Formats: sequence, C-alpha cells, structure tokens
Amino acid sequence: YGGQKGRCFQHGGGKRCKVEGCDKSPRPPTDFCVPHGGGIQCSQPNCTALARCGGLCSSHGGRKRCREPECSKYAKLGGACKAHGGGRRCRMRSCTRSEKAAGLCAQHMTQVPPAATCLEVDCHELALEGQSFCRAHVEPAPPEIAPTEIVPPDQEVS
Repeated sequence: YGGQKGRCFQHGGGKRCKVEGCDKSPRPPTDFCVPHGGGIQCSQPNCTALARCGGLCSSHGGRKRCREPECSKYAKLGGACKAHGGGRRCRMRSCTRSEKAAGLCAQHMTQVPPAATCLEVDCHELALEGQSFCRAHVEPAPPEIAPTEIVPPDQEVS
C-alpha cells in the first residue's frame, strides 16, 4: 500500500491510506487517513477530535507546555514558547525575531520583495531567480549556433 520508493509524498512516494482509491497519507498508528478513521481519538468522553499529546486533543490539554517552570504558554519548536526562545527564527543574519512566514520576521518581510510565481497556467511554484518560470516549466536555452566561416564564391570547394 506504499507509494513509489525514493520519491516524496507529492510525487507518489510514502504510504497511502488502505481505503481503495484514497491517496491521502495514513495517520499513525493506524493504516488509514483521518477521514477514514485513522489516528487516535481524544480520551475525553464524547470528544471526536484527534489526540495530540498524552491521549488528549489540543482543546483538552493535549499540547506541550513551555519548558520554563512558571510559564503556562504552549511550546513551539525547541520546547519553549516564543517568549522563551521557542519557534523558528528569522533567516536574516543577526536577526533574533520570530519567523512570521517564509523564514522571515514581520520587519524583514516588508524589506524583501515577494518571490515571483511561475507564469505557467495553473502552476503555483516559485519562479527561478531572475526568470519567469519554475524549474519544471523553464524553457531550455536555445542551442548556440557555431559561427560559420564565409567563403567567397571564387574559393568554394566542390
């Protein structure tokens, strides 16, 4: 029930839900996707949400808390809340602010021009730098034509 070996999920790799015709990925520890009953349900009575941590959904406390003793906020990447250094950081050199989107903080998002998307119809991939199309749709460069030597008519070889 697996996808093609050596490929990412979007390109046919990875496991698939065991329901015939379903192309979604299964939710561990089951072999089914969420719409087909995969995953573990919250342990609270009458709750149909999926459990996240400790058998509970996020509404019933199934999220990890910040590692700082007196902090009641939820943990981000790194085990701490944003205030205590958790979460991703801006990718700009020497910036310590939290990432907002695309690897940048709110301040640097306004300073970096937005990346262009591919001009191919129905394609939403980012265009290659300095080009109008993504890697899949970029046109190959025309072959270089070797310069030909012009031979005067009186010196032509027959």
